[in-house]
Amino acid sequence: MTSEATSGRVVIAVDGSAASDAAVQWGAAEAALRKVAISLVHVNSTGLARLLPKSSKPYAAVTQQLENEAQEILDSAAALIADAGGANTPPVERHVHTGHPVAVLVEQSTHADMIVVGFRGHARFGTNLLGPVSEGVIRHAHCPVAVVRARPQRDVAHNAPVVVGVDGSAPSARAAAVAFEEAQLRGVPLVAVHAWSDQPVSWLGGVDQPDIDSEGMKTLEEVLSPWRTQHPDVEVRPVAVVDRPSAELLAQSEHAQLVVVGSHGRGGFAGMMLGSVSSSVVQSVDIPVIVAR
Repeated sequence: MTSEATSGRVVIAVDGSAASDAAVQWGAAEAALRKVAISLVHVNSTGLARLLPKSSKPYAAVTQQLENEAQEILDSAAALIADAGGANTPPVERHVHTGHPVAVLVEQSTHADMIVVGFRGHARFGTNLLGPVSEGVIRHAHCPVAVVRARPQRDVAHNAPVVVGVDGSAPSARAAAVAFEEAQLRGVPLVAVHAWSDQPVSWLGGVDQPDIDSEGMKTLEEVLSPWRTQHPDVEVRPVAVVDRPSAELLAQSEHAQLVVVGSHGRGGFAGMMLGSVSSSVVQSVDIPVIVAR
């Protein structure tokens, strides 16, 4: 372990699944970039134990089995981190909690730089198969949430850019801040995407596209300008298109290593479920996605 970590931490939800293993590997690399500690968190559900009297032998047996399984899962996750990081492995904390996974992880997010969870489900645009734990954490967390797929469908170059969706809303401004930080940490370009309409291109009729492009670039510059100043070394590639945001972000993700989106965009409201664009991106791209709360 290294002693260079700061006081922050990256919290990784672990349950022993393939998606969890992918989240562990990605989250460990993120913690190393940030020079912060890793907090592995496993949550034992209270469902079965709640049905048994606490003084009974079956209750004791069930809780002991859950504890043993939790330790095995944490040991396996810690071994993955050690194998990947070697001497540069950040400090690793292990925590077992009992309760509802979403509630536990949301509480953990109050003092975390980021929460990392594995992706559940298989979908294309418009189908909500994001797992209930992942979606619950994204909806309620107090920090950015990274969603990582179990098996990436392609190799990603180490110098591939970070992509961020920008629509002028407050959540997209927060996404821009996170995306600039991620691009700075990785030393890669940032592709900032503004898609003018949530409607199909055919809906625009006779609207003058040069005017639309100009307005899109104006929106991008308004959102990006403060972060350009703070991250002058980050190469920014603005992209304004007349298309649905989810479609353009999916296209840009084909050449990227990470996508960052806001928890909801224009027309959304505080506390709502994951926005339609963000949900489509999380469920459709095959690289990690950070949802900025």
